[in-house]
Amino acid sequence: GDGTDDHQQALILFRSADETMGTLSGKLVQVYTLAEREGGYSAAVTPEAVSTAAKTGEGYVFSHWTNGAGNTVDPFQTQTVKGGQTYVYTAHWKYNENLSYTVQYLDKATGLAVAPENTAANITYGTTVLASEEVIPVAGYVFDYAENASISVGMGENVLKLYYAEDQLD
Repeated sequence: GDGTDDHQQALILFRSADETMGTLSGKLVQVYTLAEREGGYSAAVTPEAVSTAAKTGEGYVFSHWTNGAGNTVDPFQTQTVKGGQTYVYTAHWKYNENLSYTVQYLDKATGLAVAPENTAANITYGTTVLASEEVIPVAGYVFDYAENASISVGMGENVLKLYYAEDQLD
């Protein structure tokens, strides 16, 4: 202790719901000494922001804060706190859903494009893209093979290369 009775102070704690998705740093424990009012000790306080010190895990984005009751809140707004109480705010993350992948349709002999590439947007981190589902018909060519049978959409460049051979049945 700091010498002040607990019933004269409020404790505000910040934590992460899942530290594999994101972690917090900064002033994660904040103690407020309160003034005596009718009905006990209380005060309107504005917690110092810690979200700027959040470190998001790969593939995730910050989603929201919840309070001890599980309600979505903004913990950095002015709020009334009571003495002897602990207020816990939990940071939540979710998978990044704003990723993309590109499919390239290439001549296996030259490596040049045989059709315009196709880019899919708003893809969730970790989504598996199967090469077999991205094959398209290309005039004068037949599908031969894919560089990889599938890719898992990640934070970097997500490219699926499909190779085509000239159709010999002309």
